[in-house]
Amino acid sequence: MKQRKRHIVGKVLACLLILIVCAAVVMYGNLGLTLLTMKGNEETGVYEINYRENYKLQQLLDEGGVKTQDELARYLIRILLKGLPIKIEYDVPTLACSTFVAQTPDGEWLMGRNLDNQETDFAVVRTAPKDGYRSVSVVNLSFLGYNKDHTPAKLFDRIVAMGAPYFPLDGINEKGLAVGVLQLQAPATDQNTDKIDVDTTLAIRILLDKAATVDEAIALLRQYDMHASAGGCYHFQIADASGRSVVVEYIGD
Repeated sequence: MKQRKRHIVGKVLACLLILIVCAAVVMYGNLGLTLLTMKGNEETGVYEINYRENYKLQQLLDEGGVKTQDELARYLIRILLKGLPIKIEYDVPTLACSTFVAQTPDGEWLMGRNLDNQETDFAVVRTAPKDGYRSVSVVNLSFLGYNKDHTPAKLFDRIVAMGAPYFPLDGINEKGLAVGVLQLQAPATDQNTDKIDVDTTLAIRILLDKAATVDEAIALLRQYDMHASAGGCYHFQIADASGRSVVVEYIGD
C-alpha cells in the first residue's frame, strides 16, 4: 500500500512539474525555454546560458538608456520579466583585471583576459539577436545577487539570470570584435549631455551586438553618455580580427 502511495505521489509531482514547465513556456515563450535549458551546477560554479529571448536592447536605447544598475533592473523587470514582483540586488565586487592582445605563429590574433576577483560563480552567455551579431560573453553572477545560498542551479532561482546579457565583463562576437573592461583608481565617469545614457556593462553589450571593428566600436561609444557602474572608473581594451587594438578611457568625463 505504501509503495502504491509513493507511486501515486511521484506521478502527481511529475504532472505538476510538467504543468509548471508548460506554464513557463506559454507565459514567457523563449524566456521560459532559456530558463529550462540553462546548464551548470553548484559544485563547479560555472553555468551556460544560451539566450533564446529577445532582450530588447534597441528598445532600451530608444527609451533613453539607463544611468544606473537600479534603472537597468527596473527595465529588466518591466520588459523581460513582464512585471514579476521580484527584487534584483546588485553586489558589485572589488575588481582587478588584465587583458592583452597577441599574435600566434600562424598569424592569427588572440585577446587574453584575466579577472582577479573573490571566489564567485560565473556564466558563459551566448546570444544571437536578430538585429545584431552573435556573441559569447562572461558574466560574474554576483552582479546579479547570486551567492552560495542563492544559485542558478535551482530552477526557481534562475529567473534573475535572464538579465545576464546586460552584465558582460568581456566577450567576443562573430566578427571577431573582442572587448574587456578593467577598473581604474580614478573618479567615476558621469557624462551628462543630450546623448543616450549607458552604464559600463550596457556599453559592452552594445559593442558586442553592433560593432565589427575597433573603429566602429569607438564611433559607437561616442554616441552615448557614459555613467560608470557602481561608482567606479573603468577603461576598455577593444580588439578586432585584423589585430588592431585600442584602450578607450574617459578622462574628466
